[in-house]
Amino acid sequence: MASEPGDNNDHWVNQAVVSFPSAAKASSFVETTAGKWKNCAGKTVTVTNKSKTYRWTFAQVVGSPPRITMLETQEGAEGWECQRAMSVANNVIVDINSCGYHITDQGGALVDKIHKETKY
Repeated sequence: MASEPGDNNDHWVNQAVVSFPSAAKASSFVETTAGKWKNCAGKTVTVTNKSKTYRWTFAQVVGSPPRITMLETQEGAEGWECQRAMSVANNVIVDINSCGYHITDQGGALVDKIHKETKY
């Protein structure tokens, strides 16, 4: 996880890189995840963190496996949103959650860059 110091961040990124036993298992995971994300599209969830309550609305899934993204928008937060991005190459999955004001494709760009720099 990376962000500016303190609790009020202008940017926030969480990343995970996972190696599966096979390319088929990694691809299957992203396929399953795409279906789960599609079920969340258009829905709003309520989250409580540090005694504060936030409402997040999920947009439609963009793309299809091997690379998917989804925008999550926080209500009443003046454009604060997150882009979740997931991609598979060979047996490696990269999963990014990139947050900031008026996100475009920062999560997707990070997924692409990590895959480009990874030796398989």
